[in-house]
Amino acid sequence: MEEHRDANWSEVARCAFEETIRRQDMRRAAEIAYDGDVTIYDALPVALAEMRGTVCVTGDVKTQFSRLSSKGYPVEPLSSLG
Repeated sequence: MEEHRDANWSEVARCAFEETIRRQDMRRAAEIAYDGDVTIYDALPVALAEMRGTVCVTGDVKTQFSRLSSKGYPVEPLSSLG
């Protein structure tokens, strides 16, 4: 456990993120961003959820949820969890 304390967790997360995101993912996120009139930052987790057959859960009800769920994208508000 000691060897993990010195890990640069930000770097570990960044590397994992970069390996996960592919061109195809970014292309789909760009399509969703354009269609839903949201930023790429709002669209990317929705695109990833869509491609993996799951739902993006968000606390951003005003923009991410309202704009993308109305277009049929797989996004649910955090408040729906309980």
